[in-house]
Amino acid sequence: MPKFRKLTFKIRDFTPHTLPMKRLSEYLAEYARLLGSEEAVHFVRVGEGSAALISEVESPLYASVRRRAIDAARGVGPQDAVKAFQQLDAYLRHDETAATLQNDTNKKILMFPGVTATPKESFGPFNQPGTVEGTLIKVGGKDDTIPVHIEDSTGGTLICNATREIARQLAPYLFGNPIRLHGTGRYTRHADGTWEMIGFHIQYHEELNNDPLPVVIERLRALPGSEWNDIQNPLAELEHIRRGKAN
Repeated sequence: MPKFRKLTFKIRDFTPHTLPMKRLSEYLAEYARLLGSEEAVHFVRVGEGSAALISEVESPLYASVRRRAIDAARGVGPQDAVKAFQQLDAYLRHDETAATLQNDTNKKILMFPGVTATPKESFGPFNQPGTVEGTLIKVGGKDDTIPVHIEDSTGGTLICNATREIARQLAPYLFGNPIRLHGTGRYTRHADGTWEMIGFHIQYHEELNNDPLPVVIERLRALPGSEWNDIQNPLAELEHIRRGKAN
């Protein structure tokens, strides 16, 4: 039998009798994602008093699981853990409460400020050079500054603007191949830390190649001196180049 050490996610202002089952399942899902090591972390029960989500971690992995949670609270380490911490804190804010993570001696090792967090200031708006990509779905307007609507890869719509001359150059791409627009974005950061682009002025554009990915990879392999023929998993390598993730 493996030896275990306890970790407890203790939610203030709730008890096992007042925490709805649906909300409990949402907390548990993000709590599991925060801790990671799925095979070595086991949920035991909801403790009495405050709603205490008690879990046990196999002893050899306890230190790494604990460090993963602490790093996530600092915004470093695996992104899935960071996002899980942020989502847990968002749940707590919505439920107007806060929580702590405690070790097997009930010492607090991590705070989830939730509703007690000091509000952050918003910043902006300010301008910054950038690019946007997508499919042109609308060009129109009578003013000197013409609205240009771009559908991005998520299906969302970005409303940009351009001079009449740039709009005329873009018109042939309506509902055609995706394009990349270069220009100046106008951004603001909200108090919750999220960024929003509230405007984008187009300065020039380029058409993107819409060939299937396997065709692009074959072209890369055909380049003289290319090392792509030696790469067993080109999709993973492209992901590494795009996002900086390890293979």
